Amino acid sequence: MRNFKIIALKMTITLFLVSAAPIGQALAQQDPVKERETLEELRNDNLSYYKELMDLRKRHPQTYKKVILGEIKKLQFMTEMRESNPEVYKKLLKVTELENKVNDLAKLYSAAENNERKAELKNEIKNLLSELFELKEEKYNIELNELENQIKTLKSKISKRKENKEKIIGKRLENLMSSDETLEW
Repeated sequence: MRNFKIIALKMTITLFLVSAAPIGQALAQQDPVKERETLEELRNDNLSYYKELMDLRKRHPQTYKKVILGEIKKLQFMTEMRESNPEVYKKLLKVTELENKVNDLAKLYSAAENNERKAELKNEIKNLLSELFELKEEKYNIELNELENQIKTLKSKISKRKENKEKIIGKRLENLMSSDETLEW
């Protein structure tokens, strides 16, 4: 049952992060090739999670469809991010790797019978969570810098438009008043 909760949590996070269409609509468009590619990627990257998904597919097919759809979208998102923003992509890869380690250690913690071992695992998990926190902060700062750059660009455009207000209005007015059909769109 604990594994199912972890998968459900991963599914919720994945769908929240990368969802672009309503689930029902997206499920209707699920591509078996993309599903196979995604499963292959997951098998290579995180065998334990892959096995959990295979178990979920047998036990709860509808939930599996939602989870795999989220994983497909996540893989597409990561592919796009790798090309458009390699710095953020590297951070996301590291975050994913650390989250997988944390989940694996949490399972070991639950199974540990010895208090000393539990304390070791708890400390290890805490250290990884601290590292995860720092990585996520770096990622947020990168995103913030990108947004600030976009704001600067928009402010510049607004400023240029204000400077050229009369030209812009005149050009549009001329376009609207022109009766020559050969010059129209």
